[in-house]
Amino acid sequence: MRPPRLGWLQGFLLASAALIGAVVIVSGLAVGWFFERHVLAHEEEHAVNVVQSQARQHLVPADFDLPRWSGSRKVFETFAQELPGIFRIKVYDATGRLIWSDEPRLIGKTFPADPSLANALRGHVATVLQAPAGPAHMYEKGRGNVAEAYVPVTLPQAAGVVGVIETYRDVTQVDLEIRRTQRLIWGAAGGMGLLLYVALGLIVWKVSVKEQRAIVEKERLAAAAQVVVGLHHEILNPLTGVLGALQVLKQDGVAQPEKAEALAEAEAEIRKIEQLIRRLPTLRRAAGTPYVGDTTMLDLERSCAEEEWT
Repeated sequence: MRPPRLGWLQGFLLASAALIGAVVIVSGLAVGWFFERHVLAHEEEHAVNVVQSQARQHLVPADFDLPRWSGSRKVFETFAQELPGIFRIKVYDATGRLIWSDEPRLIGKTFPADPSLANALRGHVATVLQAPAGPAHMYEKGRGNVAEAYVPVTLPQAAGVVGVIETYRDVTQVDLEIRRTQRLIWGAAGGMGLLLYVALGLIVWKVSVKEQRAIVEKERLAAAAQVVVGLHHEILNPLTGVLGALQVLKQDGVAQPEKAEALAEAEAEIRKIEQLIRRLPTLRRAAGTPYVGDTTMLDLERSCAEEEWT
């Protein structure tokens, strides 16, 4: 058995709910995406300006050469002190090997599966906003969300990229604010969307009720029209005959005043019926009137009077 098809009202309400829900969800996601891009753009701009400026002041190409690393520890420690707000620094040579970090256990390791590092070694700044996970973050997993900036280092004394400096900034609180704002937007947009949905539903429901009434009225009028055609044909002809008979009786003369008055009254009533029947073909509205209990009947006299008045 095939399921019943949805009416246009149900279809409209379902489509409206889907559209409003989609707008609410997309607006919240868009805000989250925008703020995340903003954080990454700010971190990238800050890291590039600070790291490259400090690198040119404190570092030389030999500092990125591990065999000649004897005096580089103090250089990088001094360099790290000039980067406020950074809780972790990793320094890679041109091959991607980690040659210095404020976490000594990382020194000497390589992370070939890190696409951001590979991109930075080709000379492109890379930024990532994520929760620390994987082999490259084995000592940062206790943190929340972290903004990582991979900054390629170029120095006047050497051609190309001599190394990459990766900085870590804890943006957990910023991320919490973003999520809080996102939830507020979802809540506000959801509330407004619900109000809009209810308002649309009421408007459409009223239109639907009016349409249903119009359909019922049209059906009643169509049924009444069929009755009208029958009445016009079946009653008007006999009435014409009855009127003709009354005229004959009147012409023959009736001596008694009572009979003459009765004939006049009968003719008047029949004339009223004749006028009503003749007006029925122009009927355009079906006015109802109570009959017995919940039953209503077509009020022909009032319907014809309303048609003439309109």
